[in-house]
Amino acid sequence: MDLATKHKEQGNAAYAKGERERAVECFQEGVEVLERLMLKALSHPPERDAETRKLLAVCYANCAAARMLVVERGEERDLKAALEDAEKAIKTDPTYAKAYTRLSRAHESLGNAYEAQEALVRGLRLKDLNKHYGLADHLLLLQTNDKGLASLTSIDAFDAWLNSMLVDDKETAVLMKDLGGAWQQRCDEYRKSIAST
Repeated sequence: MDLATKHKEQGNAAYAKGERERAVECFQEGVEVLERLMLKALSHPPERDAETRKLLAVCYANCAAARMLVVERGEERDLKAALEDAEKAIKTDPTYAKAYTRLSRAHESLGNAYEAQEALVRGLRLKDLNKHYGLADHLLLLQTNDKGLASLTSIDAFDAWLNSMLVDDKETAVLMKDLGGAWQQRCDEYRKSIAST
């Protein structure tokens, strides 16, 4: 575990410096170490397996983020591999919220707006992540074209937007049906705030 943590920390440092290739390499090395540990995990207690899975999910998700890093204008990013890494992170630890954010951002970068929203809703539908405001806030940004709820300055504008999400756009309406949780709370709080002005 210590070696994998070291690789993850080296990857984080490379990412912070904008060194995409080095960051990806470090995170992949962390993944390899952790996958070998998982193969040996039959003899470890369940707590150790859970700890290994959590770190493995972090390494996969961080690798996805590194693959999306823009180093130089016009330089190719490996967005398909970023999607795969994010999906692996989710499969490894379905409760790791950042994995859904990374999956969403990869879809966004590929121009897949609906899939970007769908990735976040997938996470928000889980009991453990239903109240995750980071996922909800990212979803709301996507749904308001990166403007946020604050761009809806009147009750009429807010209600029209909400109606478009839950009724008018059939595909989105199906996706959002009965979502509740943090997304619903953010909407309810915002509606109350503009109603009182």
